[in-house]
Amino acid sequence: MMNSKFAAFIMTYERPAVLSNTIAKLLNQTYAPCKILIVDNSLTSTTRRLVAKLNNSRIEYINVGYNSGPAGAASIGLQILTEQGYDWIYWGDDDDPPKKDDTFELMFTSIDSLQKKTPDIRLGIFGQIGGYFNGYTARMRNLYNKELGGIQEVDQIPGNKTMIINSKVVKAGVLPNAKLFFGFEELDFCLRVKKAGYVIMLDGDAWLKSRIELGKVNANYKWKGSHSGRVDLIWRQYYSGRNMLDILFKNKYYIGLLFFLIKLMAKSVYGFKFGSTYGLKNFKVQWLAIRDFLVGKFHKVDLEL
Repeated sequence: MMNSKFAAFIMTYERPAVLSNTIAKLLNQTYAPCKILIVDNSLTSTTRRLVAKLNNSRIEYINVGYNSGPAGAASIGLQILTEQGYDWIYWGDDDDPPKKDDTFELMFTSIDSLQKKTPDIRLGIFGQIGGYFNGYTARMRNLYNKELGGIQEVDQIPGNKTMIINSKVVKAGVLPNAKLFFGFEELDFCLRVKKAGYVIMLDGDAWLKSRIELGKVNANYKWKGSHSGRVDLIWRQYYSGRNMLDILFKNKYYIGLLFFLIKLMAKSVYGFKFGSTYGLKNFKVQWLAIRDFLVGKFHKVDLEL
C-alpha cells in the first residue's frame, strides 16, 4: 500500500552499500512512501551510479555538491518534498531504516486516529521514540517504561529515530538549521516546531511493546547512552557542545547556557580519566566548541586532532 501524500528523504554521505539496504527497507514497507528522495552529500559519483542502477521511478536523486551534513541535507529534503506537494515526510538517515516492515503503517494508524479524535490538533511531528528537554539543565530525558502509554506528547525526537514531519511546519517557515551541520539538529528543529505552535507526539504503547520484546521490562527502565572515552567518536563532542550552546542561547535558556558552559569546562578536564591521548583531544574539542560558539563559527569545521 502507498500513500500518494507521503514521501521520504534519505540523507547520505559516501555509503552506497548501506544506502541500498535502507532504500529496500523503505520500499518494502506495508505502507510505503510514494517517493524516496536521496539527498547526497557525497563528493564522489558512487551513490549517483547506485541510484541510476536501481532504475526505480519512485526514487529521486539530488547531489548537494558539498558535504552539508545531516542538518543541511534534512533542510534540503524537507524543502523539496514540501514544494512537490507532499503532506507527510519521513526524515531518514542512510544507516538507520525502520526496524519492522509495518512501522509506517502503525504510525499512520496512530496519526489518523489522533486527528479523528482531535480534529483541531496542530500535529507537527509524529515519532517512534522521544523525550523531554530541560533547557535549564541542558539535558534531554528519555522516558521510563512506567511513563509510556497511549498517544503522548514529547518535546523532541532524537536523531536516528523514526519521525514523520507534517509539511505544514515547513510551509510555516520551520526548517532544520543548516549551520549546525551535525549534532542536535533534530532537537533544534523540534524546539522550533513547538515554538511555531505545533505538537510532537508518539505512540507510547508501541514504544513500550518494543522494549518488552527486547526484555526491557522493568518499570523504571529508560535508555541511557554515552560516548565518553571513545577516541574515534571524540569529534562528535565538538559539534554537540557547540550546537547545544547555540540552541540554549537562541531559546533564551540563559541559566542553562551558563550551566552547560561550566559543564564543558569540567568535561575538558574529566576526559583525562580515560588516558592522556583521549584527555588531550577531549580538552581541545571542548574548548574549540566554546570558542567557535562565541565567535559564531558554525557549519562543518576541519578538526585537527
